[in-house]
Parts: sequence; C-alpha cells; structure tokens
Amino acid sequence: MAPLLGDRYLDSPPRPFLELAASDRLRRAGVSTPRVLCAVVTPARPGYRADLATEWLEPGHDLEALLAPNRYPVDVRIAAMRAAGELVGRAHRCGLDHADLNIGNVFVQPLADGQWQAALLDLDRARIAEPDRARASANLDRFQRSLEKVRRAGRVSWSSVDLEAFRQAYDEVSGR
Repeated sequence: MAPLLGDRYLDSPPRPFLELAASDRLRRAGVSTPRVLCAVVTPARPGYRADLATEWLEPGHDLEALLAPNRYPVDVRIAAMRAAGELVGRAHRCGLDHADLNIGNVFVQPLADGQWQAALLDLDRARIAEPDRARASANLDRFQRSLEKVRRAGRVSWSSVDLEAFRQAYDEVSGR
C-alpha cells in the first residue's frame, strides 16, 4: 500500500497526535524521548499528510553509529548499551509497544561523568497499553533482528558482550 500512498496516511486518529500522546506519556513516566514541539496534519486525498517537529538532541547518535566498527572501545560501548537497555526496559514497564523498535530508534548521549543516557525516537507507530511480556518480547526480537541486519551488512561490529550489557540492564529495570 505504501507505494500507492507515498507520504500520505489513512489511519485515524492521525499518527502525529498518537506520537505526541505516546511521547508525553513516556516522558511523564521517566522514559526519555525528544519533546514534541509541533504536530501538523493536512488533508490529502486519500488520507492526510503529517509532519512532526521534535527537539534536537545532541551530542550523541543512534546505536548503529555507536556500534560502527572500531569507533568506540568495549567499555564505552558497554556503558552505552546498558543505558539503552535501561531505557527500553523502563519503556516496556510503562506498557510501550514500539512496532518499529530498532537500533536506529535508540539515541545515546555521553555524559560528563563517562556514563551514557539514552532516548527513544520515532514513536509514530508506538502505542501505550497495559504492560505485556509477549508484546515486549516481540519488540525485543524486532530490535535484535535490526541489529543482525546491520551486522550482516558490515555497518556494525558487536559482540555478545554488547548484547549482554543491553539485556542485563533491560532485565534489571523491567523486572524480568
């Protein structure tokens, strides 16, 4: 359907308003995500076009850039992956269902003390509901598939230590 619609959407309520609601709810629960500054929907037959403006996060980058070959030493990667695992664990504990959870949608930022913080991006298909372990597991499977996909393409180099840091932090925060 996407090739026929181009940049138009058919769903209701409009995606930008769902993303705004999801972002606001997550932020109120202590899950970092960029603040939505503006959401605009314009009619377009069929459907509508949508635009969303969020605050700019810097310094930092997504997990794909963090895990690029030879970019960061193992100890730095582990700290950043722990921050990412904590973030996703907190989000799942709040009931997040992020249908497009992938390594490009987790943004990590270095802190002055050598630690890292993480933020969730691209919430347009995300929904907040009662926490559900099966849904959270499906999100994590999607995340791992995205990691494998970019690894096979040679864009990232990660080890089991990176994934273990993520999973351990996730489990600690999510209560698994």
